[in-house]
Amino acid sequence: MAGKIKNNKHLINAPAGSGKTTYIRNELKSICLNNPESRILCITYTNRAADELKKNLEGANITVSTILILMILLVHSTRTKKC
Repeated sequence: MAGKIKNNKHLINAPAGSGKTTYIRNELKSICLNNPESRILCITYTNRAADELKKNLEGANITVSTILILMILLVHSTRTKKC
């Protein structure tokens, strides 16, 4: 598993079944313990990973979303009303 940290951004690149979700969960818990005031956005590709992270990180100041849902929310938030 390859993990990179640059400017407080974490990028995890690894094949299916390698433990990415567990790694992310542990990293996020560590960040929350060391920086309780942190606001974190965690973006995953699968609903399964997002659901698991939401369940395990409940109560923390973390927003978990899939890339698809995040893009849909972004598009809806930038739409303008037609006259």
